[in-house]
Amino acid sequence: MLTTIFFLLIIGLILYILKNYRNKPEFLLLLPVILSSNFFGFVESNQISLVGFADTKDLTFLLIFLIYIHFVNTKSIQVKYFNTNYISIYASYNIYLLLMLIVSILLYNELLSSLSLYKFFLRYLAFFLYIKILQRLNDKQIYSFFSLLKVVTIILVTLYLLQTGLGIQIFAIKPHILEQYYSIDIERNFGIVPEFATFFLLYFILREKYSIWTIFITFMLFLIPFFNYTRHSIVGYIFLIIFTIIIRIITYHRSRQKNSLYIVYLSLFFFIGFVILVSKFSHQYDYLSNRFESITSSGGVSKEGNMAGRLETIGARTTAVTEKSFIFGLGFLKNDMSKLHFPELSSGSFARKGNFLLGDQSWATQITVTGIIGAIWLIFLLLVLPIKVFKTWYQYVRFHGVKYFPHSLHIILIFSILIIYSLFYGSFFSELFILNGLSISFQLAIVFRFIFNKIKYSDTTYINN
Repeated sequence: MLTTIFFLLIIGLILYILKNYRNKPEFLLLLPVILSSNFFGFVESNQISLVGFADTKDLTFLLIFLIYIHFVNTKSIQVKYFNTNYISIYASYNIYLLLMLIVSILLYNELLSSLSLYKFFLRYLAFFLYIKILQRLNDKQIYSFFSLLKVVTIILVTLYLLQTGLGIQIFAIKPHILEQYYSIDIERNFGIVPEFATFFLLYFILREKYSIWTIFITFMLFLIPFFNYTRHSIVGYIFLIIFTIIIRIITYHRSRQKNSLYIVYLSLFFFIGFVILVSKFSHQYDYLSNRFESITSSGGVSKEGNMAGRLETIGARTTAVTEKSFIFGLGFLKNDMSKLHFPELSSGSFARKGNFLLGDQSWATQITVTGIIGAIWLIFLLLVLPIKVFKTWYQYVRFHGVKYFPHSLHIILIFSILIIYSLFYGSFFSELFILNGLSISFQLAIVFRFIFNKIKYSDTTYINN
């Protein structure tokens, strides 16, 4: 019943966006977020798809393309980018992937198998669509989109915690794991985690002005990995919070009293929240504690599920691939065909010998398909924009202080932190760089839009908005 109600509300939101797209064109950017998340989890996973041809993410890419067509045909102000070298390098990477696809089809004679793996990498082309769309939106319109996204994310996080914490069934997507632990159901459901929850966690931490309400929202956002019982996400969230607090302290170094009070309030709120969690959700806390303890136990975690296993897998696959193709990789083949052509291709401790597409991490797959040169190319593309952002941030903090710290720099600084986090941590524990090309393309496009549109000192929309 609740699932149906919220699904109808999402339909209402979509109709509102379509009805008002002329006055609020920026809200069209929410449509790909809705579709790619299976209507925020209120529709079963991949129910919206063309079976055997295109899944939900493929249809989302098509939707982004249609939105792009709409924007390029509208008469609106077009933002000028003053540096296009990054676009050229990004395009050359995608041309390299296309050449790898052509070679794979000719070499293996497996058209459908090659295309079914290539489509994961094809989604990185969404970057070009997004930067063209963002060219047609002014800064205030982009801020308006993020304001809508903030409200939607807070609502979704509240619903997520109600389902995973209190057991109220709200979302339609089935959990990946559902276990009975004492008298409660432990639900691990990655499909209903709000996509921008981590972004807004850091967004609220980095704001100069704060209140009990914003600290409470920050705490809610922080709870997500705890109620998903995901060890690496919890460790990652803690790292991100500490790092962002350090960035906040440096940014507002002239307001030491405000920084000190904020840290005291945040720590106190987290301590009280932790006490409530341990006392009111004792079984969930015990289950999570057991998962952390299993890391050090001899039989608690399979070798492929821990850090050493992942490192061994990446090392073994790198050695195996370079022996066969040196730096260029093996190309595109889905697992059914890759095991036929390369049955002895080592996967280290992962029991998936011969598979090109390996789960639970990104880099073994990336190196297998695109080779060392492709992996280095991708690393460069993911690092160059965040480095530019951090240089810009340092210049503002050093020469202008918080008075001239614009909202645009606030947004892209957070995205830069998340991109670097994904590169060095998130991709190590998940298939993030294989499956999330659309999301990564959006983050890079937002950063590119602002960093190469000259963030001006005259920007009157500041970080506290």
